[in-house]
Amino acid sequence: MKIKFSWGLKFQDNIFLCILVCNLLFVAHLGTDIYHEAVKLDVAKANGESFLTWAGEFKKNIDENITPSPQACLPKGISKEDHTWKECLQTLLGDKGKFHNLKNPIDESNPLVAKICSKKDESSKGSFIFEKINISPSGIPIYSPLEDSEILVKGLMYRLSVCDRGYYRILIGEITL
Repeated sequence: MKIKFSWGLKFQDNIFLCILVCNLLFVAHLGTDIYHEAVKLDVAKANGESFLTWAGEFKKNIDENITPSPQACLPKGISKEDHTWKECLQTLLGDKGKFHNLKNPIDESNPLVAKICSKKDESSKGSFIFEKINISPSGIPIYSPLEDSEILVKGLMYRLSVCDRGYYRILIGEITL
């Protein structure tokens, strides 16, 4: 008894193989796209972590009565002037600021800082979201966007998030001034 193998493919077999190859190519393309977007998100998170590290050192210097730089980020009472959140950010992100080289890693045309992470505002993708933390009388934290006109005061609590490409906030950390 001989077993005979036939490699003659039928038309339907060829169509199946063609669809299989197309699906494999499509999945490979999606995988590389998702990988590159994940790398960009990791860069955004690393940028946020470096910002929080700087903020921690800034607070430590204030607590130890060492006048830190920049002066525009000093809280009320430590500085002779009342500085706003906008002034501090402009100093830090400006041409001569500590974070002058940071760009939005997901889309460089988008701003580095946004008020909220929303599908309605497509430019928020990849942006930092700073939120003020207020503790309610019941002890529950209430989060609200950190307004540009917010006067910096000692004890100001805020959290930093980054808006991913799906418009979800990814928490990086919280800090107190």
